[in-house]
Amino acid sequence: MATGNVIMLDEDGNIGSAMATENSEQISGLLFDISAQSNFWTTGKGAELATKLKDQVIKLNSLQEAKDLGITAYSGGESAAEFLMGIPYYHIEKFFSLTNNYDKTLYIAFADCSDDWDALVDMQKAAHGNIGQFGVWTEKKLWKQTSESAGEYKVQIVGELQTVANTLAATYNAPVSIVLNANTAQIEDGTTATEVLVSKIPSCYVDARYVTVALGQEASTEVHNMQAGLTSVTPVGNVGMALGLLTRLNVAFSIGYVSDCNLRSVISTDIEFGFGDATITSGALTNPTPYEALSGPQLDELDDKGYIFLHKYTGYNGVFFSKDYSCSDGDYNCISRNRVINKSRRMVRRALLPYVNAPIYLSNGGTLSTGDRTTFINTITAVLTSMQTAGEISAVGPVEFDNTQNLLQTKTLLFSYKVLPVGCAEMIKVTEGFTVNV
Repeated sequence: MATGNVIMLDEDGNIGSAMATENSEQISGLLFDISAQSNFWTTGKGAELATKLKDQVIKLNSLQEAKDLGITAYSGGESAAEFLMGIPYYHIEKFFSLTNNYDKTLYIAFADCSDDWDALVDMQKAAHGNIGQFGVWTEKKLWKQTSESAGEYKVQIVGELQTVANTLAATYNAPVSIVLNANTAQIEDGTTATEVLVSKIPSCYVDARYVTVALGQEASTEVHNMQAGLTSVTPVGNVGMALGLLTRLNVAFSIGYVSDCNLRSVISTDIEFGFGDATITSGALTNPTPYEALSGPQLDELDDKGYIFLHKYTGYNGVFFSKDYSCSDGDYNCISRNRVINKSRRMVRRALLPYVNAPIYLSNGGTLSTGDRTTFINTITAVLTSMQTAGEISAVGPVEFDNTQNLLQTKTLLFSYKVLPVGCAEMIKVTEGFTVNV
C-alpha cells in the first residue's frame, strides 16, 4: 500500500482565497542552462562567483540581492570578464522592474542541463514546491533540420521539459508552467551559423501543455552585443519579462492582455526576433530579423504554429506579448488556463490533506455517510468559490462523489469537480459603414 495522500488528476476535453497561504502564482523560478559554457565555474567571472552560485538554488526578493551576489549587468567587456554576457542580470532586472510594488519571489539557478532538466525538480524542492512558473534560458538549439529536403525543421527541447513538468505535477504535486527561451539563431544540423528560414519554422504544438515557447527580444545595442558575445549567438530573449508579468497577474489573465501588460516601461519599442543570418558583422548578427521585417501573414503563421512573441499594434504605443499559448491544442492550450487549474489543484489538495487517515463514518454498505459527504463537498466548494470571488474562474460546477464504493474495502474517496474558466478576447471584429438614416 502507498502512503496516505490526496491525489489530484486533471481531466481534459471538457471545455480572495480560502487558502490564504496559497501564493504560488507570485513565486517564479529562472533556470540558466550553462551546458554550452565550457569551464564555466573555473574561469573568468564564473570562477569568482562559483562559491556563491555553483550547485545552489538562490532565492531573490529584489534586484539588489542579485547585485550583492555579484550578478552584474553587461559592461561591454570581453566574454571572459562577463557573467554569461550579462544575460542573467538582464532577465532578473526585467523581472523585478515589472513586479515593483507587487509581492514577488524569484528563485534562480545555474545548471548543466546537457543530459536532463532535473535542475527544475531541484529548484522546486528548494522552494518547497511553491514555484508556480519557471523560465528556462538555454543555448540548446530549438529547431533541428532533419534533411536538406525537409520542408520544415523539427522542434526540440519542448518534449523534454514537458516530461519534467509531468513529474512535478504527478509526483510532487507541484504543477508549473514553463516559458522557454532557447537558441533560435542556429539550426541543429552540424553547422555553426546556419541561417534560419522563417518558412521552415515548424509548429510547436507537441502535446506539451505545461510548456510555452517565447520568441523575440529588445533590439538594443546592449542586447546585440550580449547575443554576439556568445559563441552560440543565442538570442537574449524575453523570459524575465514573461515571468514578471505572470508573477503579478491574476492567474486567469493572459500575458498578452494589452491594457495590463505593456512592456514599454522596461524595454525599447524596437524589437526583433533574434534569428535570421547568424553571421557576426560589425559586432552583431548580420540579420536579426527586425519585427517589421516579417509581414502580417508571416506573423500570423508563427501565431498559428503556437509560438508567442514580442508584438506591436499599429497605432498603439508599446510592446506586448502576442498571446499566452502553451504547446498544446487541447483544453490547456494557454498559460492562463494551466495556471487556473494548477492553482485549484494546489488549493483543493491542501484543503483536503488534513482529512487523510481521518475517521470516516459510514452508511449501510460501507458507503460514506451523508454528513461526511457534505463536509467534503463543502470543503472543495469553498475553495473553488473563493477563486470565483477572486475573478480567477467564471463559475463553479457541482462537486460530485462516487458513493458506490465500499470504503471498508477500498479506503479511497473519489471526488470530481469542474470549473468554468475565464474567457479571453483574442480577436475583436467590428463592421463599419455608412447609412442614410441615423
